[in-house]
Amino acid sequence: MYNDLFTKYTRFFDNEALKDVRFLFDITTGFLPRRFENSDDDKIIYDEDQEVAEMYFITDGFVGIGFSLFSNGITRQQTIMSQQ
Repeated sequence: MYNDLFTKYTRFFDNEALKDVRFLFDITTGFLPRRFENSDDDKIIYDEDQEVAEMYFITDGFVGIGFSLFSNGITRQQTIMSQQ
């Protein structure tokens, strides 16, 4: 059922994990689809210092990782988080 996900994310699901049917069954019972839109409510999935309750496998779209200048102190130094 989730074979495409298991083969796409080989860093998480190696050959040994794919042979363990019980492990695959146990982990897939918790899989739920999530969709995040480019809206104010969905722009930040987890904020700094927030407890992480889920792990996401990104299958489509873009993701960014950043930090708050206000909680870390504003400096004049420019910080580039991602560059294409």
